[in-house]
Parts: sequence; C-alpha cells; structure tokens
Amino acid sequence: MRTRTAALLLAVLSFWLLLVTFIHFYFSREMSSSSLRQASSSNSGDNTPGVDYSGNGYGSGGAREITQGAKNGGHKLCIIIPFRYCPYFPPTLFSLLIKPFFCRDREDELARFLPYMDKFLADQRVPYSVYVVNQTDALRFNRASLINAGFLHVRENDPSCDYLALHDVDLLPANRNLSYSFPAQGGPRHLSPPGLHPKYDYPNFLGGILLIQAAHFELVDGMTNNCWGWGLEDDEFLRRIWEANLTISRPEGISSGKDDTFRHLHSPKVRQRDYQMCYNQRDLTRRRDRVTGLSTLKHRLSLDSPKRLAENAFVLDVELECDLSKTPWCDCSGAPATEAPLRPIEPGENIMPRFPNRKRRKKKQQ
Repeated sequence: MRTRTAALLLAVLSFWLLLVTFIHFYFSREMSSSSLRQASSSNSGDNTPGVDYSGNGYGSGGAREITQGAKNGGHKLCIIIPFRYCPYFPPTLFSLLIKPFFCRDREDELARFLPYMDKFLADQRVPYSVYVVNQTDALRFNRASLINAGFLHVRENDPSCDYLALHDVDLLPANRNLSYSFPAQGGPRHLSPPGLHPKYDYPNFLGGILLIQAAHFELVDGMTNNCWGWGLEDDEFLRRIWEANLTISRPEGISSGKDDTFRHLHSPKVRQRDYQMCYNQRDLTRRRDRVTGLSTLKHRLSLDSPKRLAENAFVLDVELECDLSKTPWCDCSGAPATEAPLRPIEPGENIMPRFPNRKRRKKKQQ
C-alpha cells in the first residue's frame, strides 16, 4: 500500500513539475515576452513580419521628439546584436527542466540593453533601430554570420539605415562622450578600442562596438562565415577593412579608462564562452578568408521574424547553415581527439592577434 501511495505521489509530482517547466519554457523562449517589453521604453506594435520600420528610435514619445533636420545630419543608425538566447538543447525532459534557468541571464542582458541605449542615443539625438539576430540552430555560435544575416535583412527592409553599430549586448557605454554619430571620416569608428574596453587590450583589437557605414560593410563583403565558436572574426574583419583602404578612427578625449568607460555585463561563471578547437579549425581560422562573407552566407529566417520588442527594436530568429565539407568545426561533437596539424602560412595571411604584454606578465609572475 505504501509503495503504491509513494508511486502515485511521485507520478503526480513529476507531472506537476513537467507542466510548470513546460509553461515556463514556452513563455521564456519567446524573445518578445512581456518582461522584455516592459523593460523597454515602448510596448507598441505586434509580432508579425509586416513591421513598420519607420520609427525614429525615441521610444518615450513626446519628451524626446526632435525635429527631423536636427537628428544626426539625416543619418539613421541600425544596431546589430549577434545573440543566442540559449544554447541548443536536445528535446529531452532534462533540457526542459534546466533550459529556462540556464538561459535567464541572456534575457536579463537584453532587458537592460534596450532601455539603457534608448536613453543614451536619445540624449545624442541619434535615430536608430535595434536588430537582435538570434541564432536558433544546433550549431556552434557564429557571431560574424549573425551580423551578416542582420545586415542583409536591414539592407532589404530598413534601407534608411545608412550606418551600423556591430554591438555586443553585454557592453554598455558609460561615458556620455562616446559618440554614436555617423562615422563620416573615411572609415569605421571603433568605440571600444584597447585602453577603453574593460577586458581586451591588444593593439589591433576591433571587437565590442564598431560603427561602420553600410556601404563600407558591403564593400568588404561583410565578415567571414568560418568562425564557429568564439574569437578571430574581428581580427579577420580588420584585414578586410585594411585591404579596402579604410581608416579606422577611435574616440578622442576619453579619459575614463578601462574601468569607467563601459559597463561590462558578461559573467564568465554564469555563461562560459566556446573556445573549443576541433578538426582543422585552428589552422584555417588563423588565415585570411578571401572566400566567405555576405555573398556566400546560407541562412533561414523564421516565418514569424521580425518580432517586435519595442517601438524600434526587433528580433530576427536565424537558423544558420553549415557546409561540413568546408567547416566541420561548426559542430565539434564526435570530432577526433587530435586536431589537424598546422600548415605553413604565407606572409600577410596570418590574422592571429599579437599580445605584446604576455611575456612581461609571465616574467613578473616568475
């Protein structure tokens, strides 16, 4: 009798947990959830593909209304955020239990980003739209391909955006003198260069936040599609910019340094980055990529994209495609334990960053 009662109670408890977890999972996976909308400055709009992209970027309404002629010289900014709401989990009971809690920090980052940047850019009188390009497939994260996908969507559906901000969601500008205005001086403007970015400080670092004219991004064929996992896509993109004879500018007169120029929301303990190398990834991704880019990107946009987060913020759910014969490292599961050997590399083709301070640090530690 006791065994039957215990089994019944266990079954009821399991069913209840499964039901609660399913409900939590279902609502938390929607990027246009009410929690994100309330965190943003506007709740207007629907989630249908027929979206009006004409919003001026000032979500609070009358308090920020500015005459058209005074806004950023007639230019409009599109912020592209490469994003993964949650790593892919196989559809199992275990994944249903852990996924909502494992992924909550990503929603928190986005919920902080949208209202913060709305006010920051309104103060600078910069009209803008935000496109969160969310990778939904089971492949490894590919930041550069997501940026390419975001640009292709903007070019087709929001042509009034004549310049872009390639923007990490976990990096917020804290210094009001960081200008998001149109980068008119011949090339991109890197807002988070070494010396200002709170973490990365090697001389040719280009990540974090980069402003670039849409015409220039198309000129260099966007970014490489080879970088699955974390790192090197910005280093390869730098070579494309150099070869196009574009000059990269950096903020001037910013004295707040690494600690006070930005707010870095990333927590490596909560969300570890994917630095794994497999197959011949280490050999190929350290080389200049002259093959892939905007023109070769293979991806699918979900039928319900774009989904509106705020008056001028949208989510694009993107499923990337991978050619395993060319980049098998898009999925390292089942990869050999030993990587392919490194081949000789020709001068000028090596994109690996140099870290001049590492030897000094090692000597000090010894």
